[in-house]
Amino acid sequence: MKLFHTIVLSLSITNVIAQADCGFFRPVSERNIFCGYVEVPQDHKNPKGKKIKIAYAILKATNVNTKESPVILLNGGPGGQALIGIERWINNPIRNERDLIVFDQRGIGSSSALPNPDMSIFKILAGNHSIQDECRLMFDTLALYKRKSIAQQIELDCYITEQNAADVNALMEKLGYIKYVLYGESYGTRLARVVMERFPSRINCVIADAPAILEDDFLSLRIKNFNDVMEKIFVYCENDAASKANYPNLRNDYVVAVRALENNPLKLRIGGQPFFVNPQDALFMLRYQSYARNSKTAVPAFIAALKARDTVNLNASQ
Repeated sequence: MKLFHTIVLSLSITNVIAQADCGFFRPVSERNIFCGYVEVPQDHKNPKGKKIKIAYAILKATNVNTKESPVILLNGGPGGQALIGIERWINNPIRNERDLIVFDQRGIGSSSALPNPDMSIFKILAGNHSIQDECRLMFDTLALYKRKSIAQQIELDCYITEQNAADVNALMEKLGYIKYVLYGESYGTRLARVVMERFPSRINCVIADAPAILEDDFLSLRIKNFNDVMEKIFVYCENDAASKANYPNLRNDYVVAVRALENNPLKLRIGGQPFFVNPQDALFMLRYQSYARNSKTAVPAFIAALKARDTVNLNASQ
């Protein structure tokens, strides 16, 4: 389960840390990476107040004479770490002609991270709780981490898209390129839109991958999108001969499999730890199966394994 940067000539060498001195992501098999921090206000409306650091890395283009605008990667989530997964970009063809700039957004990973409740939330999800008890435990845990943040003089109201966009502008200003391409994924597309609207003079173009539209509530939109995806997969399986042969009653199997977990949760091992799968957990896992490129086959296979209580294949799918 998924819970979970030669700099341009105008950039002074004092603003760059060689790869070996980065310290904020694990070593990679690539030397042409440079990294550092840009210091920004926690609250851009109060520039003299508390400062935080935004960690970035630049993966230089293989064409050292390129004049193309660099690409800034805006990660999704919100809350997804980018630097920890930097290796996925090393051999990306974008680097043939463009520098790639990867950074952790404020409060995440190596960028002045907030107190992280991930493991506490994982333990709640792994427990055999009703949805009501799970919700209560979630609220209690988030309240605890809110208190931890306040004790560290962290203003949680500043960890929003508008402030995040101002961080991107500070990064663009420090690195000194003339223009930038923004590449956003999921929540990163929302961030890209705000950066584009507030700082248009710095932007060459924007690429929105799996866009999250700005007008809707982000969490509610996830529920709607999940329902839409499941319906499309059901329709596909009903009209594809091979899929229909393998999963002739997929809609019904989905309902039966999830409802069976209400009184008889399924015990798996995830991350080496016991994990009780309740109905809400099954939907959470199915949502992540729908992210796969092969979702048309992965989702039906997961539902079938869930109905058959096939722990071997369910463990392997996580």
